[in-house]
Amino acid sequence: MSNSYPKEKLELLIEQEILLSRLYKIFSEEFPEDKDFWLALSDDEIKHSKWLTQLAEAVKAGTVYFDDDKINPVSLNTFVGHLKDKIRRAKEGAFTAGQAVVTALDFERSLIEKNAFACFDSDSKHNKRIILNLIDETRNHIERVEKQRNR
Repeated sequence: MSNSYPKEKLELLIEQEILLSRLYKIFSEEFPEDKDFWLALSDDEIKHSKWLTQLAEAVKAGTVYFDDDKINPVSLNTFVGHLKDKIRRAKEGAFTAGQAVVTALDFERSLIEKNAFACFDSDSKHNKRIILNLIDETRNHIERVEKQRNR
């Protein structure tokens, strides 16, 4: 782990959640028949960004350990870039309902496969709970999106 505060990486982790929320919000407008589904995911992503902000503050305060080496900034920037591209395309109406679901599934699975939140650890039960909640809710998103895909 580097000794410096990993501000850029933490900001990118927060930004990816905000961008996911934005994408899901656009999908809620594009596919009104599934509005509640997309809005619920969007709201969760905002909650996740707030949890990550809390963890970032705790990293700065020294109460949460951040393993800088577990986060590849190139991968993180690429992920954020893909999200921005999908948001642009979604605004243009470039997705069918099915493509929107597959896109969401790809992003959510990617977060789990890349262990996006495994870079955090803490002795604090409160902070450990936040970390576990991020992982659990992202897995829950995968299940919910898969159910949506299979409807």
